[in-house]
Amino acid sequence: MENQFKPSVTEAYIPDDGGWTSYKETNVLLISIPRFDQLVQIENKGYSYVWLYDEEMDGHIFCFKLDSGEERAILFKHEHAGRLLQKEEAQELFHIAVASTKLDEIDDDTYLLWLPNVEFTPRPLP
Repeated sequence: MENQFKPSVTEAYIPDDGGWTSYKETNVLLISIPRFDQLVQIENKGYSYVWLYDEEMDGHIFCFKLDSGEERAILFKHEHAGRLLQKEEAQELFHIAVASTKLDEIDDDTYLLWLPNVEFTPRPLP
């Protein structure tokens, strides 16, 4: 697992769309978050992350901090984007790619925030 940190974010963003693909034989969770339009243009040289669970929202929260200092959280609500985390692809090490455009509009010139080597750690069962 990547270096963990103590998040200081106070809000989380919900993906508009998402799906699984692959890159060099590694699973990639491709998601669209339009409010990340400036964040996707930052050259990511490294990051730390931690998974949290919010019972009230019934969702896992992926908190990450780029080496540039930018910190964000993505909410994967159980009945929405959280379904992506229930797929077989999330059981192995995977990458997250965030676009600020609709997924069907992505092309070779689209900026993506690349968050490699993610290990999903679901909340412990009661």
